[in-house]
Amino acid sequence: MTVYIAPGKLILTGEYAVLYGYPAVVFSIDRYIEVSIENHQGFQIEVYGKRLCGRFSEIAKEIFYLSPQIYETLNFYNRRGLNVENLNIKISSSIPFKGLGSSAAVITCLSYALLDYNNLNFSKEDLLSDVYKIKRKIEGGSPTDIIASIFGGINMVKYFGENIVYRKISEDIFKKNNVDLYAIFTGEEIKTSSILSNIMQEIDKIRYKKAIVKSIGELAEAVWNNLKNEKINDIFKLIRLNHYLLASLGVSTKTIDTIVNHFEEKDKDSVVVKISGAGFGDSLIALSRDSKNICNELDNFKCIKIGIDVKGVRIKR
Repeated sequence: MTVYIAPGKLILTGEYAVLYGYPAVVFSIDRYIEVSIENHQGFQIEVYGKRLCGRFSEIAKEIFYLSPQIYETLNFYNRRGLNVENLNIKISSSIPFKGLGSSAAVITCLSYALLDYNNLNFSKEDLLSDVYKIKRKIEGGSPTDIIASIFGGINMVKYFGENIVYRKISEDIFKKNNVDLYAIFTGEEIKTSSILSNIMQEIDKIRYKKAIVKSIGELAEAVWNNLKNEKINDIFKLIRLNHYLLASLGVSTKTIDTIVNHFEEKDKDSVVVKISGAGFGDSLIALSRDSKNICNELDNFKCIKIGIDVKGVRIKR
């Protein structure tokens, strides 16, 4: 049996702006989707503890119901002629809540596993092309999450259609500079694809929202430059501004405001919290200095300390 892992992600800056040709900055987190794969007499798949058996074509609807990402990935490579009918596949997750890139990590990890297990010669650039095609069929959006899952580290991402440009920092700049990273789950689950569509329609129609998106894009460029130069104080200021620009787009909620305002009032010099992703719920990102564990102040919310995975998708064993 061969086991593969792919990391989740958090977006540091550039939400919505990346959809209009501006950069976003995303990093991989040390929480993973895991896929194990081995030969089997017939097709068998276990998804988060639920096992299905039978020919892939016979149980396709059940797989789709469990996970469109898994179904579309298997179907994509089945059409390519890869063996999916005589495999035992098990998929599990250590990604604890929504907003941390589990969907992209599932597509990435399963794609990598199928290609590697079939002894095909491929690069991570080839993988990026495949995974982006699968992701676009399911939910559209930018390639930021799959860049993080495939390549690991901290990445600046820009894209125009299928033309994707990215730059990678291969070390944990935050840990190096004594900054702790946290993910906070708001408890409000969202469907990202529908939100993106609605907000983009508003951006296209309303002039001041276009200006906000431009500002977010310029800010993301500044964050990237400050990351390369390890200017942590400036990064904190820019991330705080990024949150309020996103709030000005109308993608915050009362719950998000409550969490952000709590730390703005008590710990403004050492903690910054912002929306990470489409907003309206899912996960927030927090940066904390002075070894302050912010989870201790969030009894009513799920909160985890995270690190940066610098390797991306790979064989675990």
